[in-house]
Amino acid sequence: MKNLLIPLLALFLWSTSYGQNQKAAKLKIFVDCQAYCYQTFLKQNLKGVEFVRDPHDADVYILINAETNGSGGDTYYIETEGQKQYEGIKEKITFNTHADMQDEEIREKLLKYLKLVLARYWAAGGMDDLFDIHIREASAPVKIEDKWNNWVFRIGMNAYGSGDSNYSNIHTSTSLSARQVKEKHKFALRMRYSKGHQRYFYGTQIIKAVKESMSLSTSEVLAIDQHWSYGFFGGMSRSIYSNYRFSGYINGGIEYNFFPYKESSKHMLTMQATVGPVRNIYFEKTIFGKTMETLWQSNLSLSTNIIRKWGNIDAHIGYSQYIGRPALRSFDFYTGLQWRVVKGLNFHLSGMYAITHDKINIAAGGATLEEILLRQKELLSSYSFFVSTGLSYSFGSIYNTIVNPRFEGSGSIRIFYF
Repeated sequence: MKNLLIPLLALFLWSTSYGQNQKAAKLKIFVDCQAYCYQTFLKQNLKGVEFVRDPHDADVYILINAETNGSGGDTYYIETEGQKQYEGIKEKITFNTHADMQDEEIREKLLKYLKLVLARYWAAGGMDDLFDIHIREASAPVKIEDKWNNWVFRIGMNAYGSGDSNYSNIHTSTSLSARQVKEKHKFALRMRYSKGHQRYFYGTQIIKAVKESMSLSTSEVLAIDQHWSYGFFGGMSRSIYSNYRFSGYINGGIEYNFFPYKESSKHMLTMQATVGPVRNIYFEKTIFGKTMETLWQSNLSLSTNIIRKWGNIDAHIGYSQYIGRPALRSFDFYTGLQWRVVKGLNFHLSGMYAITHDKINIAAGGATLEEILLRQKELLSSYSFFVSTGLSYSFGSIYNTIVNPRFEGSGSIRIFYF
């Protein structure tokens, strides 16, 4: 029996290796997507490649990122880096979408531009039979006139309901936004109103909870150069939970980016400072004995976003203080890290910690047990935090090109409560 197992094992290893070598005739790519990239569609329609699940196995590493542009759509950035026999070959391409484009149009455009950047690798690998180039006759340039002058408006309404024999929840919200984005400045106006009604049944007792909030904010940001910007900000809000009958602010600020803004799709490191007055009117007298007050607030923050082949980092440090009242201050720190340690092994870490000694809005009367359990009132707390970390390791076939969507939507019905 032992004599039979050895040749069978050798045959299995040879057939596995042969299968891998057969697949290797195609270009192996790893897609690192930092945006919505329609991966299933790409796997089904991008021919001449094999998608692999680890960047170390790829012939070509592809980074796809996107930023919101002035039309309300996205600007996609595609960067490629050759590995192994394609080392030293790099490509970069950019394209835009707009708010009126449907998913079908966006994914077709993404597929087209991916083919463009991969053509050089196919040619370098002797796979030029996979593509052909057709150039349409150039038409006379058309002058484009924008009757909206770069303005984009959005209106949204939403209603949600859920419940069972012990509970019911109805939530409605309305939102409105207007923005104009140009090369040297951008303006934004946002409004949101939401209201929720909850009822809990305990025997013959009915416990009701109402949550209502409103916010309005506006900003005008202007460019100085590729590193400096300044802006003006204002807003107002109302929240039963946070004891604000009215809260309004006006700020002026300046920002410095250690990298040029044109490289924002790959990395940013910004320092920002703002200062301005705050006017608050409260539903209930606060723990400081105030029903209304006006203060000046200053804010300082340092933020970074770095996207690389080994992973990405997001981090933020912020400090806020009411001027003239140094005891009323807050500090917050956030970090998010995804790191490809070695082939197949990935590490992720995210967390936030905030020291909050600036809670001037807390109601002096405290809260009932019902209000605490139903989170109807904000309570005094000197800190808040969350943390998440973990490792993942994958092994097996390096390929992940095959798509099988069968029974993707099956399973038990899930009910989410908010």
